[in-house]
Formats: sequence, structure tokens, C-alpha cells
Amino acid sequence: MLMISSKGTVKLFKGIPEKQRASFKNLRAEGAFLISAAKDRDEVKAVSVFAEVGGMIKIENPWFPGKCQINYSDGRKESFADRICVLTMDKNLCAELVKE
Repeated sequence: MLMISSKGTVKLFKGIPEKQRASFKNLRAEGAFLISAAKDRDEVKAVSVFAEVGGMIKIENPWFPGKCQINYSDGRKESFADRICVLTMDKNLCAELVKE
């Protein structure tokens, strides 16, 4: 699956073979969020989130146990070392998740 929501958490590229490239744009997640992501062989390279109405979304850190940095379009930055990244977003806000 390119994207799946399980127990309130979005997970990316579950079941995609490790060495396979994959990407998607603007898949809708619960809560009116649009998710785009790209995987190049064995690593997720890019993840972006757009909040259509605002709220909170949980995304499994694709680089765990490594850190994930979240860069919001309003200038905020957050860093997560946990398995789950929690994003709180206003309407029409974008966020980019990158490997730290």
C-alpha cells in the first residue's frame, strides 16, 4: 500500500518491496489532509502534508529510529525522534517532513 491509516496513524509505503521506487501525490488522509510522498529504492526521500481544514495528524516516522524534521510553511520547525510524528496544522498550511 502506498498509504494506510491504522489506529489514527498514517503509515507510508507498507508492503512495498524495499528496493522498489514508489511515489504518490495528494492522497487524502482522514481529517482532510492531502499527503504526497516519494521513496527511492530503500529510503523515503520526501513527504509533504497539506491541511485542507486544519487539525492534527499523526504520521509514522519513515526514518525511525532516526529523527524527522518538520518544516511548516508558516516558518515553524519541529523535530521528532519518536516512532510517531504529530503535526498540528492550521487550514491551508503545508508541512514538509525530512530526514534529520
